[in-house]
Amino acid sequence: MKVLKALSFVAMLLVVVGALNWGLVGFFQFDLVNYLLGAYAPASTIVYDVVGVSAVYVVLSLLFCHCGCCHGGCKCGKDCKCGKDCKCDDGCCGNGKKAKAKKGCGCC
Repeated sequence: MKVLKALSFVAMLLVVVGALNWGLVGFFQFDLVNYLLGAYAPASTIVYDVVGVSAVYVVLSLLFCHCGCCHGGCKCGKDCKCGKDCKCDDGCCGNGKKAKAKKGCGCC
């Protein structure tokens, strides 16, 4: 869970940075990536590729993660009392179903 939460955070951060860069390009014709990396074109390409892959990850996680587990949240139900320590069954995000709590979790 912690790895997916960190991956989601980094991906979202890269998407925001990429969006800000495109905003600078659109409004001021200033490419921050090109400015920081200079004339070294392969590095710029790698940065744009990583931002693009991050955007695909963010879009897919928004489309297919219905229970919130892949973002570190517990969605066992409104009466869930376990908070951040929820032990949701693995794979709940892959099938789009409501997370099921393991025995002893206190959920549902």
